[in-house]
Amino acid sequence: PTIGSVVKFEQNWWQWWAKLQPHWRVRDRGPSERFIVKKDWESLRVPGQNGMVSVLATLYWWGVKW
Repeated sequence: PTIGSVVKFEQNWWQWWAKLQPHWRVRDRGPSERFIVKKDWESLRVPGQNGMVSVLATLYWWGVKW
């Protein structure tokens, strides 16, 4: 796809990423914390056309454009 502005793509990507997260994981875009989470990750199990491959593809496009 054509990415005009990397800055705009980044802003849109983070908004999209936040929408993919389980409700209990949504938070500010500050530094990530490493800890063991004993919550339900089942909502992220979305195989097929809209699965994690889509996330990886967008990261690739972002990296190529950068």
